[in-house]
Amino acid sequence: MGMPAVPHLEGGFQPPTQLIHSNSVEPFSFDNDNCRGQFLALHRPTYDSKLSESGQYRFGEHFKGKKRLWELRFRLQLKRPLSQTDLFFGAELEEYVPLSAATKRAMDLSVSGMRLIVGDRLYHSPGDPPDVEGERERPAITLPLWAFDQFIVTPEGQTPPELTDSDLPNLGHKRYGQIREYRRMLDALELVPGPTFTFCLWGVSRFCDVIQWQATGIPMFTPLDLNQYCGRPPLHFVLYTIADQGEAEEKRHLQSRKTYFFRCGFWSSLRRPGPDVVRHFAGRSLELIKGTGRTRKSQQTAGTSQGVSLFGINLFQCCVDRPGS
Repeated sequence: MGMPAVPHLEGGFQPPTQLIHSNSVEPFSFDNDNCRGQFLALHRPTYDSKLSESGQYRFGEHFKGKKRLWELRFRLQLKRPLSQTDLFFGAELEEYVPLSAATKRAMDLSVSGMRLIVGDRLYHSPGDPPDVEGERERPAITLPLWAFDQFIVTPEGQTPPELTDSDLPNLGHKRYGQIREYRRMLDALELVPGPTFTFCLWGVSRFCDVIQWQATGIPMFTPLDLNQYCGRPPLHFVLYTIADQGEAEEKRHLQSRKTYFFRCGFWSSLRRPGPDVVRHFAGRSLELIKGTGRTRKSQQTAGTSQGVSLFGINLFQCCVDRPGS
């Protein structure tokens, strides 16, 4: 389905379009009711320390001399105006995950470390357990817009920079070294249709190595398997607004209060979820293995095939899992 042979970050948008992966030659496009744009994930090859140090991998030059483990870049054009005070981005889980005392302690330390970086508008919730009546909140950690480490505004009618451009780090504004001024600029940013907004995030990457699927950066507590935090992949990178933020009695980030502008589920290729999850995110990528399955099936004698599997999905089953088959 077009995935790299080496370990990589992997996932897909919601609603589904295709599977995506880190260190891609080209960014991946998304389009929904609220905005459209492109997304690109960069990651060090943390599975191979010598390769990581050598810089001999795609985007290796960009990571040289930097401590970051990964970087997320995306640009978007809004289809309707929105208020920053209602806007959050971050990571979200689908289900509540019971935590041991040690894991909870490590999580609290990680959150405290992130709060030192991005400030008191960080929102963290372990979610509501199954015994809570009514609508339950999903586990999430979200940040204000100024927690992005870099932003670029391209006026309407002008061409925005490519997310793969090696000169991208030199454009726009960065948070490093000017936190107060940077926050002021972003707080004043008008999020309206017309301009193209480009955002980059890497500051919190030292706390999470998603290729190794480990929490990192906390002495004596890490590395720690991410599944102890998230139960099982995928994690979701999200950008959403909350209805009646700051006014309603309900302060939880419930699904009924959210309007998603961007939602991408992801996992490590070293720790893939089950085939049903991959199928859910695959979108048109599934057509690739359907075609592969038909080709391979035609080359085998009827009744002798034992099936061929990619990503835990049986190719021949994919060929018949459709109307009219």
